[in-house]
Amino acid sequence: MIVVISPEDREDFNFKFASNIAILGIEVIHGGAERADSVAAALARVKPTAELVCVHDAARPCLTDAWIDEIFHAAEKAGAAVFAVPSPTR
Repeated sequence: MIVVISPEDREDFNFKFASNIAILGIEVIHGGAERADSVAAALARVKPTAELVCVHDAARPCLTDAWIDEIFHAAEKAGAAVFAVPSPTR
């Protein structure tokens, strides 16, 4: 897993999460000025043996394991997948 953070958040992030990150083997890298820059930085760190990659933003952190499995299953079948849920009606 690769987590992308803003360089100015590094000190606070390390204070809160460094021990967990080390135990879980998560790579933490600095993002760019725009989300696309951050995604590109993370994709550049993906191992060449990876067959599928999932890009997730922390703004919507409530994905379930079942949904993640569904996304990867759909991507395996179709070559790519985008997860979406219906917007609640008012």
